[in-house]
Amino acid sequence: MARQIAAANLQDRLAENPYPGRGIVQGKSSEGDWVQVYWIMGRSANSRNRIFVHEDDLVRTEAAELGISCEACHGAGRKHVVRHAESSRVVGSAVTKPVVGSADPTIVNPARLDHRGASRVCGQCHSTFLSPDQEDYLANGYRYRPGDDLSTAFQTVLADSPLHTRMEQLGKPVYWTDGACWVGGREYLGHVDSQCHTVGKMSCLSCHSMHDAPSLM
Repeated sequence: MARQIAAANLQDRLAENPYPGRGIVQGKSSEGDWVQVYWIMGRSANSRNRIFVHEDDLVRTEAAELGISCEACHGAGRKHVVRHAESSRVVGSAVTKPVVGSADPTIVNPARLDHRGASRVCGQCHSTFLSPDQEDYLANGYRYRPGDDLSTAFQTVLADSPLHTRMEQLGKPVYWTDGACWVGGREYLGHVDSQCHTVGKMSCLSCHSMHDAPSLM
């Protein structure tokens, strides 16, 4: 009975957690030993940096990809890989010649999106959000894909929004009373409310570069 209650409590906790990709559980095993389980996964379905591995009676996580995957920012890449694999090859090399012509339609390039679309790609991780359908999220993860509107998968928690009031009631506030975000790594929340973004056309890429940053080595 105690085991059934514990399992039900864990299910309730996961269902209430807007981001169950990270968590810690403490309790006693059936042998009476204290057990602590900690896990952390990727923020989105396209950057699932760790996966669960089941071995005998244990469940652990292991690295599935070191860093953020290409598809987290560029979307599904299968068609892109096929397109370039079928292009002509450089003589004596396995490197393919770049496909010339118009922009590659088989991949999303955030630099080609407008300032709102480009910033949403970053906002899928650098924000605080709730899923509009928690049951679907628990079963399938977030359905956002680069180029989509974030509202297809996220309810972004902005200052003074009903969502933030709800999080305050749950004891999980995101903002200080002056409206400043109190958690690091959530820059999108302030960015999309700034006049530089709402009136101007500033995007995250106006200041940040993912591929052209100078090497620190």
